[in-house]
Amino acid sequence: MVNHYTIITSVILTLAACMPTGEEIGLRVDSEGPHGPAVLFDPMERPIPNIPLPNDLILLSNSETASGVSWNTSTERVSENQRHIRELLNSLDGFGPFAPIMVSFNGAIDLTTVTDESVLLVNIEPGHPREGELAPLDLGRGYFPAEG
Repeated sequence: MVNHYTIITSVILTLAACMPTGEEIGLRVDSEGPHGPAVLFDPMERPIPNIPLPNDLILLSNSETASGVSWNTSTERVSENQRHIRELLNSLDGFGPFAPIMVSFNGAIDLTTVTDESVLLVNIEPGHPREGELAPLDLGRGYFPAEG
């Protein structure tokens, strides 16, 4: 389990490093060339943070669940149906081992550029026995068939 204070501190430092100065916005890229869309990351967005999922940033300590954590999804300013769904989400005790990875971008992605070399999933949890290891991805090759 990742220490939540470590995650929060990392996010604050990352966001502080990305603060615009003058007309600049986002990260500075020194090299010239075509660059694709940026990952959207706004942990303060309401009613649901705009962050890649799964992500420990939306988990809270909860002694009533098997994993000791549960989701923390806002139930403010939503319809009764959305409130009910989000309350059910908040009863979940983490993410599934085969749950999809969801990432929002600020523009369209050229899917012909998505390869094992251009998309990497790396375990960055400090102190984890597999820290730094790459995880294999399906990338639509049928390891985890989906109806289409």
